[in-house]
Amino acid sequence: MMQDSMDPLYLYRKLEGEILHLPDHTPDEVESAAHHLEMLHYQNMLEAVDRNFLRYSKTDVL
Repeated sequence: MMQDSMDPLYLYRKLEGEILHLPDHTPDEVESAAHHLEMLHYQNMLEAVDRNFLRYSKTDVL
């Protein structure tokens, strides 16, 4: 039997309570975080494209 501290619903409710007590963010903080996430997405997209190009040889492309 699972201990109460390992019960998924208990853990969910505990995390939910902690999240609800977090302070609100200012619009500038939200904008900064969104910009950072956009940059990370772009960087990951470029790295994925770079990896795909490395798989092709010159004869595969021509």
